[in-house]
Amino acid sequence: MDSALVNESSQRVIDLTGSWALGGAYSVSEADLDIRHTSSGLAATLPVGWRVHLPTHSGVRYTHIPEGWSTVVPLATQCVVFENGRRFINLTCREPEYAPCELEVASDGGRAQLTWHFPATQPPLFRCLTFDCWADLIDDHRDWMAHHAGVQPFTETAPEWLQQCPLVVFIDIETLAGDGLHHSFEDVSALAQTLAEVGAPAGTLVYLTTWNAGWERSWPTYEASRLAGGLEALAAGAAALHQHGYRLMLHANLWGVSPYHPEYTSLVSSTVHNRAGHLLGWREFHRHTTSEYHYLRPDARAYRELFWGSLGQVVADVGPDALYLDQTGLLVDDPTFDILASTRRLLGIIKQDCPDLVLGGQVLTSRLCDLVPLWQLWGTPWSGHGWGQPFRRRSSLLTDLFRGSARFCAHLHLPAAVPGRFLWTHEAFANDLGMVGGFLAAQEDNSYHNAIPSLRLNYREHGVDQLSYEVIEQLLGA
Repeated sequence: MDSALVNESSQRVIDLTGSWALGGAYSVSEADLDIRHTSSGLAATLPVGWRVHLPTHSGVRYTHIPEGWSTVVPLATQCVVFENGRRFINLTCREPEYAPCELEVASDGGRAQLTWHFPATQPPLFRCLTFDCWADLIDDHRDWMAHHAGVQPFTETAPEWLQQCPLVVFIDIETLAGDGLHHSFEDVSALAQTLAEVGAPAGTLVYLTTWNAGWERSWPTYEASRLAGGLEALAAGAAALHQHGYRLMLHANLWGVSPYHPEYTSLVSSTVHNRAGHLLGWREFHRHTTSEYHYLRPDARAYRELFWGSLGQVVADVGPDALYLDQTGLLVDDPTFDILASTRRLLGIIKQDCPDLVLGGQVLTSRLCDLVPLWQLWGTPWSGHGWGQPFRRRSSLLTDLFRGSARFCAHLHLPAAVPGRFLWTHEAFANDLGMVGGFLAAQEDNSYHNAIPSLRLNYREHGVDQLSYEVIEQLLGA
């Protein structure tokens, strides 16, 4: 095998090259970890109980893997760390070009197995780097991201107000089904006054999730909810927030097209597929019906004209400070076009038209954080992602790698302290802890990941509830 073992102080490097056709296995010094080549990429097997750090899932510890269980997750940042209590092993793809990848996690006779799947027949170069301590691993990978992946200091990619942002407040407008209201835009105006009265610090970012008419059933067309008061009322809410020194962020989805959209079938030619040719997207259940939401190429003309043609006008009329673009980092592996370039083109159009607009995203990738400085924590226990996966998730990998290069806030499914839109009861922790416990767990997780303190308010029924007020008090005392 054409592999090399190099000593660099506490670091050892194995270049996994030259044996793609052989399918042989590399046994790393801690012999319980085996790495081998597959027809579509790379596979690693390890004992149950080792800690595995995945950037998109913020770290896992395998304690029990049911036989035959498996899941596939997108891997936006090519860095997976194995920890056995003595050594830290970074199995990483370090090609300058982006290589879309899916990571399959499964069981293999009592051992955990991770398999990397790439769209190309020739997987990119991998390196296996071992370290004696966590800090050395982090410093090494951050140095690579800075020199080869275009990651820049946060001070160069984000305005000062985001660098100093003290708090994010989530407010839901329309219901998920688009048939009623949680809050009106007049409530947003009233909230601005209430936040000032309770002492919420200047620079607080108010995040409107379901502000658009019909919520996700209208994607990719965006207009201010008519039920909530329409465009003028939304603009008035933005003005009230700005008057009190607060900021506004609107939610949108960078990829999705709803099956309820009148032009749904005409957009089929722009849909994204995986390597097997299957359409990519997600399903949602509305009472007795199942809706298929498809991913579309971000820069396809028909999609762009609907998406930014409508959303760009709302941004111009309302003047939000930030735009959260859901699922931005899901750079899937459609082999028929360059998904990274497509995504960057649309983000570039938005930045060209609105240079002062801050962009937020989900599923952090080093290939986009120069354009997107604000990211939601995806994969934390309260995010809803990973439903049914038999492991606990907690690691500082994501925030350690991007400290000083990005800011984080809570995931869209942040639990509220009082009855609100989201409490993910299908997660075991929510069943165990209940509503207040879920709220407290989310606050603890947010703090652990050094994210901006984040709250979801049921303002119409509870105002600023007591537990949320305590979070604000802590900020004032900090």
